[in-house]
Parts: sequence; C-alpha cells; structure tokens
Amino acid sequence: MVDDGLWIGSSVTLSDLMDKMRSLIKSQPAHEVSACTALLNQLKYFAGNQIRNTASVGGNIVTGSPISDSCPLYMACGATFVLEEEGKPQRSVLAEDFFLGYRSALLHCTGLLVCAFSKS
Repeated sequence: MVDDGLWIGSSVTLSDLMDKMRSLIKSQPAHEVSACTALLNQLKYFAGNQIRNTASVGGNIVTGSPISDSCPLYMACGATFVLEEEGKPQRSVLAEDFFLGYRSALLHCTGLLVCAFSKS
C-alpha cells in the first residue's frame, strides 16, 4: 500500500489478496480502504477456497470474462493496469479501457499484465 492506493502484483493469488485486504481494512480508516472492502466482499463469493488458492489476480483480469466478479470493481474504483509487451516499454491503461468486449482485452499475445493499481 502507498499513500494514494494499493499495488497488486498479477501473480498474487486471490486468497493472498483477500488476506491482505482483511489486514488493510483492520488497520486503516474505512474511507481509505473502501475499494478494498468492496473487492473483499465480492471475492468471498468467488469460487471455493481451492480455486482462490491457485487463481491469480492477473489471470482473472486478462481472461476478460463478462462473469468475472472483480473486473467491474476494478473499473468502478478507477484501477490502472500496467502492461508489458515484448520490445515495448511498460504502459499503464485504465481498467475501463482495458476490456474491449467479450473475452477481449487490450493485451497482445506477447504481452502480460504486470500489476494493477487501485486507488484506496
């Protein structure tokens, strides 16, 4: 966590993210972690523990599935995704611009999602 938000690595499992969110919610004022609270509340209903223990934040995002529970929250809280593609410098893209359509995202086959940044 930084002063104005939270960096989330793309390989973080959903279970680890939930643990971090719980910790932040307990230690920070409610108005500073409202996005964390919303994401944690949504992830509680996302699959079972076995899936959350292996599923990654990045995998959940780049799938671009319309039934993904977290993607609308990333858009609503103004999250930014950091992308890296072969031979190009890293770039930041707003979550609302990242999703192009059904299972379609602003990421080429040689690219990867490095991390997500969410404002508190």
